[in-house]
Amino acid sequence: MRQSFLLPYVLVMSFLLTTSTTIANTHVESKSAVANADYAWVKGKFEQLVLKFPSLRANGNYNTILRAFSEPFGTDEMPRFKNFITTERNNFIYIRNQVNVAMPIQPNGKTVAVSGRSVVGLVHALFLVKMGYTIDIYDKRIAKTRNIQWALRQALLDQLAALDPRLAQHVMSFIAKPLVASVHLGADGSRAEYRPDSIRSPDPTNVPYLGEDMLKLPSVMSVEGKKLERILEDFIQKYSDQVNLINANMEITDADSEGKFGIKGSAKVYDEIVIAEGSHSENRERAGIKSIRTTAARLQIAGEVQLSTSGKMAKFYRTENGDSMISYTMETNGANKVWLVADVHAESIEPNSSFTPNSREYELEKERKIATEFRRLAAPLLGISPAAMNELRISGAFEKSNLPSLYWLDQKIYTSATAGSNLRLVGDAVGNATPTVGGGMQIGATSHLEAAKEMYFELESLKLADERQRGTPATIDHLKKRISQQYDARVIADTLAWHKQGVPDMYLYIQDGGVPITKLPRSHAFATTYNELVSSLNRKLENINADHIRAMTKREASDYYRVPADEIKTESGMKKWIKKVRDWAYHEFVRANFEMGIGFWKRGVVESPYDYLNEVLPERPAPGLKVPSWMKDPNKRSGRSRSTLCEHFYGVSQWCV
Repeated sequence: MRQSFLLPYVLVMSFLLTTSTTIANTHVESKSAVANADYAWVKGKFEQLVLKFPSLRANGNYNTILRAFSEPFGTDEMPRFKNFITTERNNFIYIRNQVNVAMPIQPNGKTVAVSGRSVVGLVHALFLVKMGYTIDIYDKRIAKTRNIQWALRQALLDQLAALDPRLAQHVMSFIAKPLVASVHLGADGSRAEYRPDSIRSPDPTNVPYLGEDMLKLPSVMSVEGKKLERILEDFIQKYSDQVNLINANMEITDADSEGKFGIKGSAKVYDEIVIAEGSHSENRERAGIKSIRTTAARLQIAGEVQLSTSGKMAKFYRTENGDSMISYTMETNGANKVWLVADVHAESIEPNSSFTPNSREYELEKERKIATEFRRLAAPLLGISPAAMNELRISGAFEKSNLPSLYWLDQKIYTSATAGSNLRLVGDAVGNATPTVGGGMQIGATSHLEAAKEMYFELESLKLADERQRGTPATIDHLKKRISQQYDARVIADTLAWHKQGVPDMYLYIQDGGVPITKLPRSHAFATTYNELVSSLNRKLENINADHIRAMTKREASDYYRVPADEIKTESGMKKWIKKVRDWAYHEFVRANFEMGIGFWKRGVVESPYDYLNEVLPERPAPGLKVPSWMKDPNKRSGRSRSTLCEHFYGVSQWCV
């Protein structure tokens, strides 16, 4: 892989370092003498800022940069600096890219351990490298073998450009492929196809500040997961004097008297330990961080189909046995394989009673039924016949796995994203939710990294204040803890935004034509709040008619809830959009209840948002076998709907309002 990466990388590097238009879309030399003088002045000031605030090397947020400027330079020169970076945007991007690439990194003598060499762990490690840290990256999984493919938002490319413009350009040029279409198949046989936005040049100043903002952006490209991981790992090894790849799992030790965690088998004292291990993190459990369920779990199957690809993503909303379910595919142009994930009923994969459990025959029949069900679900999404589907090669979630993977999609959030004085979580280690809205990796690599940038900038500002004796040691320690708490709250909020965006896909049966939505008895503990939401839903549904749909065509083109005027000219088109807008109303109803559950959870009224949703929402109509005999039921509840005192249950006071 190293050789295949190096040649195109050298070509891109040469191009970037000799052509200003690639990075900034403008030529500095074409500006007037005054502009050139401003350019040199701003470049000098920005270089000084990066020396004082190393995190700015990889941070393109204008507000943060302006805050940093006022610290050493005061307010007198601020108008000139601010005017340049806002009116000469392309020139400023070129300046910060030059500084990012060419300005020597100043080692700070500190060491950080990162557990996890997937995308999230690697981008966080690269950010720390750019700040001058020495990084030990732990992971026993050396080879990149996951078959997953991702639909990516522009925000990820912008984030990579903030870390290093050469990296973003390489990803954009060689592995990120434009999406050519987004296809939605309805349970009623309807088909809608949309053309995604185009990929634009990476812009390091345009990274969304919050996860909620990032999730509102549409997907514009797709990429094979293992290729992105390989590129990131190869890139970070350019900094071999700062980066040490350790081919072993990390195991943290108990925190010492100062709250610092160590690593088993290592004598190093790590200034920070970053856990990017995914949703099944063992070190998170060792740190004593508890998990909380936010929704019901759904049984899903995932795998890959060998087939020529053009770059489409598709969703199929289907109804089986009276239950609403979802299947979706993702393909990267030229990959010649399609990634598929689908809800599945337990009875479709359960061997019948003629097979003895745990026998060889039983296991073979189980594998046969899993493969058969996967092929059945794939055929309509791929637009091919069952007979043609049977001729195609299928595989699982990893290379050399011939059987599609079966698992529970179980949405969880964790009660803290930090522990002790030196451990923090990123990515799915903070919480996991449905991939149907494209959250996980992008929340960790984009939104959680933005939170980390803000945290480090605040710590750098605090260090300057300490050096200038602007606070007592006790005050400085208190502020450090507060900065850590702010990071904690922000990354959890980012992850919960992902949960909120995808929660309707976890309750698909709550839609137009689905289960009846009725009010709770007045005696129910949640009757007041829930019944208000039911009334609001009914009012919305009553107002959704042809006139309402026509009014929605006048919304801004960027508005997610805008209706294309050319699609409602026919009676069938209008009927389709009335159904879609009614479904949107149900989606917002589910999201509103989810937010209500979050609020009750934070106040200690319920043990989890899932408990609240389970109390108020109608039950899922899932007749027959709900759980395969060889799997545990993740939806089984303890039976309690109220917790004891909030702080006693969670052990963290910031959640208790």
